[in-house]
Amino acid sequence: MRHSLKIAHKGMILVAIPLVLELAILAGLGLLVHESEQAAASQKRAKQIMRVVTALQRNIEETLRAAGGYKSLGSDAFASDYRENKGALAACESELEKLLSTRSEIEIAANLRQATHEATDLIDRAMAAFGNEPQAVADKRWRQLEIDVRAKRNTIRELSAELAEAAETTEQQSFNQQGMSRQSLKSLLGAALVLNVLAALGLAAYYSRGITSRLKVLIENSVRLASRRELLPRISGTDEITDLDLSFHWMAEQLAELQRKERAMIDNATDVICSIKDDGHFINVNPAAKTVWGYDPEDLVGQRLLSIVRESDKERTLACLKEAIEHKMPLACENGIKRKDGTIVEVLWSGGWSDNDRALFCVAHDITERKRIEQLKRDFVAMVSHDLRTPLTNVQCFLEMIGDGMLDDSAELMKRKASHSKADVARLIGLINNLLDIEKLDAGKMELLLDRASVKSIVERSIYSIQSLAEQKSIQLRTDAPETEIRADEEKIVQVLVNLLSNAVKFSPESEVVLVHAFEDTTYVEFRVIDHGRGIRAEDCAKIFDRFEQVELSDSRMKGGSGLGLALCKSIVEAHGGIIGVNSTEGKGSTFWFRIPRNA
Repeated sequence: MRHSLKIAHKGMILVAIPLVLELAILAGLGLLVHESEQAAASQKRAKQIMRVVTALQRNIEETLRAAGGYKSLGSDAFASDYRENKGALAACESELEKLLSTRSEIEIAANLRQATHEATDLIDRAMAAFGNEPQAVADKRWRQLEIDVRAKRNTIRELSAELAEAAETTEQQSFNQQGMSRQSLKSLLGAALVLNVLAALGLAAYYSRGITSRLKVLIENSVRLASRRELLPRISGTDEITDLDLSFHWMAEQLAELQRKERAMIDNATDVICSIKDDGHFINVNPAAKTVWGYDPEDLVGQRLLSIVRESDKERTLACLKEAIEHKMPLACENGIKRKDGTIVEVLWSGGWSDNDRALFCVAHDITERKRIEQLKRDFVAMVSHDLRTPLTNVQCFLEMIGDGMLDDSAELMKRKASHSKADVARLIGLINNLLDIEKLDAGKMELLLDRASVKSIVERSIYSIQSLAEQKSIQLRTDAPETEIRADEEKIVQVLVNLLSNAVKFSPESEVVLVHAFEDTTYVEFRVIDHGRGIRAEDCAKIFDRFEQVELSDSRMKGGSGLGLALCKSIVEAHGGIIGVNSTEGKGSTFWFRIPRNA
């Protein structure tokens, strides 16, 4: 059903139809009343005609009586009565003319008037003769008058009866018309009542179908919209309800789009977004928890936040949560979150408490990399303060001694001091070169001179470079390398192997053996450096290739390391498309290895 009319038009129809019906009923009632009034007027006219006719007959009789009295007695009183009755007779004729309406009545009345005039003319002639003629003549004339007047009187009576009969017929017709009008009025009222009831029911049905039922759809849609359910199909038509329903659907689409975008923002956020109850249990967690913490969101819902917080941070985290919930303060704290695999993620928490939702809405930002960079900065500052400042201070002291002439008398002492300063400067240059090489590799600006390189030659050159350091600690270097080739930058691979051998010699006890193995596979060549030193803790193996990382804080001071060598090795190996790692047992030694693709 199309609803092309506006509600205002429908309202006009609802008012207009009953109004038209009422006006029609009033018009019908008015017509019936008019007919009733006409019938009543006709009935009244008929009665008046009968009254006038009766009065006319009576006046003729009275006129004739007055004339007889005047003849007998000659009294002027009878003459006066005669004149009065004759005037009354004229008045009756005049009144009768006013009451007549039908053609038959007018014809009868004309005959009646003629008969009356003829009768009065006879009486008038007789009255004139009564005083001028002899008595005998007057008596004779009177007798003839009585005969003639009696004949006219009979005619008048017949015409009066005929006129009265016509009036009675008109009265009866008026009475019948009144009855018919009353019956028509009853029928009209009954029909109007039925029609009003039918119109009321029809309008009610139209209103219910066209407005009420569709308003129920709007109410249902408002409930569905509030509960985020799908709306009912759109209402057809072009009226205001249709426009309102269209607005509902448009609003629902906009809200759905907004919710989709919000959900997409939350689902695709790199930070963990969650809500937490006042007792510390998770209510909702976005999918980023899987990526950042290693937990599926379903695993965290219902679990306490403190259960995954680093033990040392639990008390501080609990205090921050209480402050945010009880004092409505913004949540701002840092802690460590235990990933599902046992590693720690450094997290910065921010959020706020919602009284309406009775929940703490939080964003957990992973600051592990920032913490690492901060640590790198601290390590770099420590490295600069020790590894750069100490050699430079030694060189400065040596130059000051030369400038002050303190070494002029001892060439041997000057030579020894110069040798130490040369070593310090070489160490500084090597450290700076390592830093520059790492930055170039990270930035992709270091060029690798790839060519066919002999694996055996690489191992031998590396052994030769570290031989003197090994001899100082009486450490034997043993090798086992195949006669094969790889496509690599030979100088860089030698640098990696020298760095690994240098560390092995530094951390091996005196008179120990350091093994250098190389073996080939179908796709790669693997180099291994095996020592029998103190080994590395399992938790340090994963980070030992990071910059400025030392197994122990004293290593840089006692062993002369800067924490950049292994980081540089990792960068060079990965630049060749290879991988590097370490296998170690604390107290039993370590095996550093790296693989280079044969056709890098």
